Amino acid sequence: MLALATPVGDDYAQATAVQEELRRQFPAEFCRAALTLVGLRVAARAKFDRADSMFFDRAGLEMATRQPLAEYRAQRFKGYGKIVDLCCGIGGDTLSLGRNARVCAVDLDRARLEMARLNCAIAGVEADFVQAAAEQFEPTAEAVFLDPSRRRDGRDGADRIRATKAYSPPLSIVDAIRARVGAVAIKVAFPRRNYPVTVKSNSSQQMGSAAKALSTLATW
Repeated sequence: MLALATPVGDDYAQATAVQEELRRQFPAEFCRAALTLVGLRVAARAKFDRADSMFFDRAGLEMATRQPLAEYRAQRFKGYGKIVDLCCGIGGDTLSLGRNARVCAVDLDRARLEMARLNCAIAGVEADFVQAAAEQFEPTAEAVFLDPSRRRDGRDGADRIRATKAYSPPLSIVDAIRARVGAVAIKVAFPRRNYPVTVKSNSSQQMGSAAKALSTLATW
């Protein structure tokens, strides 16, 4: 079905023909899902090398880390044998972290967790996957990477959250994580003066044509 829903660029006639053929063969809701995924895969080429075979929803793709930045960050974790990717989303960081360590990917959203599982399988990355709320999950690992949701409902069309207290989960859980794990890093996007916890080091990277710098708040 996805092969039939081939990207058609700006060719309106071909796009219409593809949609009509899909509707002849499959239920309408399947057609919408397939066409949406194909469109997201095209958009994801700006972030991932294997975008054409990966799985996304719109908000999950928008929140996912670009592959070059994920690979840079994974190098910061080099030497840790087991890492928890907390709030893994569609698995953008799991893919890079899992190339050098055993990763446990955790997310409350079952659909996104399944996307992460499929995306790792496509890339040949082995990982464990756990559906759980970050606030309730007790990591047993050498390091934790936390990527909190910065959208009001974490779904398509959601508004971006600016206040760190409204992140999901809130950054206040960092102290509890640090009580169990020595090395913690957090994906954040706000000025250093507003960091809610004491940090030992910080690095900001602006990759390619990214419009904003993404900071890694490191506590190791």
